[in-house]
Amino acid sequence: MTQDRAQPRSKGSIYGVAVDQKGRPAKGVGLTAFPLGVALGARLPRVTSNDKGEYRFETLPWWGRYTVYGEDDDAGYSIFSNGPAGDGQPPEVEVTPEHPEAELNVHLPPKAGFLQIHLTNRRTKVSISSMQIDLA
Repeated sequence: MTQDRAQPRSKGSIYGVAVDQKGRPAKGVGLTAFPLGVALGARLPRVTSNDKGEYRFETLPWWGRYTVYGEDDDAGYSIFSNGPAGDGQPPEVEVTPEHPEAELNVHLPPKAGFLQIHLTNRRTKVSISSMQIDLA
C-alpha cells in the first residue's frame, strides 16, 4: 500500500488594503487571489473589499505564491488590465505552513475600457449570439 502524500490543505490567508489610482480606498471592489505556479482546475478565491478598501482571503486552497488583482467589471477592473492576463508584473506574496498569513496591499491600475456589442440581424431582427472581432 502506498501512502497518500498530498500536502495538507492550506489554512493560509492574505489580507491588505486595495487603493485606486489616487490612493483612495477602493470600496466594494471584487478581488481575486491568483496562485502562481499551480495548474488551475478550480475556482479561484474571490472577496469584496469593505468601505475602507480592506480585504481578507481566509483558508486559501493551496500553500505557495499568490498575487491579488481587481476583477470587477462593474467597478471597471478586468483580469486583462491588471491580472495575470495583463502585461504588468503584479506583486506577489507567499503563504506557507511556517508563515500562514501574508499582507499584500493592492494598487489598482486605471479602470479598463469595456466595449459592449449587441448584434442583431438587420433583416430578421434576431440576436446574433456569437462573433469574432479582430483588432489591428
